[in-house]
Order: sequence, then C-alpha cells, then structure tokens
Amino acid sequence: KVTKGSHVSLCGKSVPEMNKYKNRTNQSISSFNDIPSFQSFWQHITYAPHHYDITISQNTDISQLTIAPEDAVGFGTIHITVEEGVQVTIVESLISAHFLGLVIELNIEKNAVVDYVTQPKKEGELHTCVHRNIDIAANAVFRTFPLVYNMAFAKSSTVVQLNEEGAKSEIHGLFYGKDNTTIDIYHETIHNAPHTTSFMRTQGILDDEAHGVYRSFITMNNNAAKAEGHQKQQTLLLSKQARIGSVPNLDINQNDVVCSHSVSTANIDQESAFYLASRGLSNEEIQKQIILARCASVVSRITNKNIVDDITADILAYI
Repeated sequence: KVTKGSHVSLCGKSVPEMNKYKNRTNQSISSFNDIPSFQSFWQHITYAPHHYDITISQNTDISQLTIAPEDAVGFGTIHITVEEGVQVTIVESLISAHFLGLVIELNIEKNAVVDYVTQPKKEGELHTCVHRNIDIAANAVFRTFPLVYNMAFAKSSTVVQLNEEGAKSEIHGLFYGKDNTTIDIYHETIHNAPHTTSFMRTQGILDDEAHGVYRSFITMNNNAAKAEGHQKQQTLLLSKQARIGSVPNLDINQNDVVCSHSVSTANIDQESAFYLASRGLSNEEIQKQIILARCASVVSRITNKNIVDDITADILAYI
C-alpha cells in the first residue's frame, strides 16, 4: 500500500512466474487483437518479468508513480486499486533509455475520485507501448490526462469500462510530435451500466514529418440506459509533410442514450497569426504561442498547479 508514491523498475527478460497473469492481461487487451501492429507487443507483454500490485487506501494530493527500465528495454504490468471513497491524484512518469512496454490495470472502487496524469520524462530516445485498462465502480469519478510528447515512437491506449450506475470518466488527451515522430493513440469508453457518463477530448499537434493516428470508440451496451458519451478530437498540422489519420467509432446497442463524436484537422489560423504578428512577434514566436495555447487547453484542466507548471516546462523544452 502506498500514499505518496512508488518507483517501479522493469527489465526485459522473461520469467515463468508471469504466466499466471497471461489470461487476465490478454482479456484486458482483447479489443486490440484485430490490430496487427499491436500483436507482437501484446505477445511479449504477457510474459513481462515484473508485476506490481499497488493499493491506495487514503486521500492523497499526489501519488507519484515512476516507471523506469533497469536496462535499455523494459516490460511489465502494474495493477492499481483505489479503495472506496478515496480521492487521489496519480502522476505516472515514464522514463526509458530506449523501449518501454507496459500494461497498467486500474481498479477504481465506488465513490472514489481519481485524477490520473501521464508525464513522459525523456532519457535518451523514448519509445513506448503502453496500454491502460480502467474499471470504474458505482458513482466513482475518473479523469485521465494521457499526454504524449517528447517521444520518438509512441503507442498509447486507454480503455475505460463504466461498470456500475453513476460511474463517470473523462479523457483529456494531448499528443505532440515533430521531426519524424510516430504516434498511435487509441481511446475507448465502454458503458456497461445505466446513468453512466463519459467525455473524450483530445488535442493533437504535428510538425515536420511527424505522423499520427488517432482512433476512438464509444460503446453503449444494452444495459446502459440513460447513459451519455461524447468524443471530440482536433489536430493542428504545422507543416505540409505532417500527417494525421483520425477514426472515430460508435457502437450503440441501447436506444435511450445520448452520444456524439467529431474530429477536425486544421492549419494555423491566418487571422490569429496576423494578429500576433501585428504585436511584433516573429513567425517562430507565433508558432510557439499557438502550440502552447493548444497544449494549455488540455493541461489547464489539471487541478494541481504544480503539475501544470511542471508539464508546461517540459513542453516548452520540447518546442
């Protein structure tokens, strides 16, 4: 059991003890079985050498979860339980010299309130494949900020299951890539109970020859009467070579629900650029301010100011 934080150390060698976790891990990522680019990673992660169980049992302003490989390559699974009624902010820091493969399973018990922030910390050229599976009980609230930047290659998936009445989730995503970065994002919310609510909002920024893929899925199962789910994704392209593929999906199996989705892609607004230029800003400064504004629309929703300042500093350094 932890309150203030945990350091998780991973390595790349397989051990037989991980076999007992294979079935559970396979089940949690079964929605990806039809995606060939994920298959090799999932096969390896089920035999990861380290499994950690973490329980948070009391209110905590910030619980720091630092995840780092012992060597250049690391694999592992982490199971986190937030007990009934607990309020906590979890900050997940990913540190990798080369490649980090990870499955995180988060179980949020009833009436708990969880803010979950991912913050990549670069050491060397960071490559990550991370899947996060979240189960939410009655009247619990989960807000997550899956931030992807400062990476050469990233596959990031977040699957939220609203399993009991009154459960609520919000995904506030941000991805920012430049040079020849490749970013693959998948967000899914599954409504398994009535009167559940979900929002997925994601901002993307791509520059140079960066390539991004964003896929989202909202599922309204038959027993999810009076549920509400919304998805919105926007991407800003800063160069002619940058590319984005956005694929929103809805699976509605219940008539008495409210559901929507939308995606958009744009370049820098010329009126905004002209206004900033008239204030004496150079083209480089104009682009920097527009990037910061787009990032702030996500990061500013984090309630802890120290976390906001730390992430903003990281983004400034990356720009």
